[in-house]
Amino acid sequence: MFFPIRDDNPTRTFPWVTYGLIAINVAVHLLSIAALASGEFWFHAWYGVVPSRLLSDPLGESRTVLTSMFIHGGWLHLMSNMWFLHIFGDNLEEALGRFRYLLFYLGCGVVAAAFQVFVDTGSTMPMVGASGAIAGVIGGYVLVYPRAPILTFTLVPPLWLLVGILPVLPAWVVALMFFLQNLVMGYQSLGGAGDVSVAFFAHIGGFVGGLVLLKLALGGRRLDRREWAGWQQVRSRRPRRH
Repeated sequence: MFFPIRDDNPTRTFPWVTYGLIAINVAVHLLSIAALASGEFWFHAWYGVVPSRLLSDPLGESRTVLTSMFIHGGWLHLMSNMWFLHIFGDNLEEALGRFRYLLFYLGCGVVAAAFQVFVDTGSTMPMVGASGAIAGVIGGYVLVYPRAPILTFTLVPPLWLLVGILPVLPAWVVALMFFLQNLVMGYQSLGGAGDVSVAFFAHIGGFVGGLVLLKLALGGRRLDRREWAGWQQVRSRRPRRH
């Protein structure tokens, strides 16, 4: 119902890993377009996670758990994922440090793939996309900055009269709506009533994985959390990097 536009949560450091991941995802998508244009229709099937194939040959197919995180089904799929990563990734990268953040990101992607495979063991449909890993980033972000203000766009026009077109919501509300939406649509997809082309349980698994893996990524370190009054941040003098 609410699409995030930006967060009011400035960073001190340049998010090299986040932007690097975005660049790799775009490059791989361009490569996949070139492959499909030349008639190589095996690209997604070869590099995507196919649950039934992974379970029958876990050693041989384990590579797809990693490669699938960098492949997307189209420009809209790619752009929406990269937009979420752009908004939420830089702050988490700064909080964890570059190396821990990268391991955290990849770990969330692995958990997301495992969750989807566990739910849909017999599927022969390739699963591609960074959504599961990015869902983990959202989960980690909301643990560190639960009250960070997020500028959103209201996707349901009737709600414009209640909350406006561009409401500012705390991060925990945005994350909760993201989780509940995927939970409902995932449940519907089990019975064939929803969109079966989207791996909703990878999103759910990635989000939950992000909540759990964040503690491991921190290694017992305490974070310098910023304070917000309500969900409006007490003004910082740091420059923004968004």
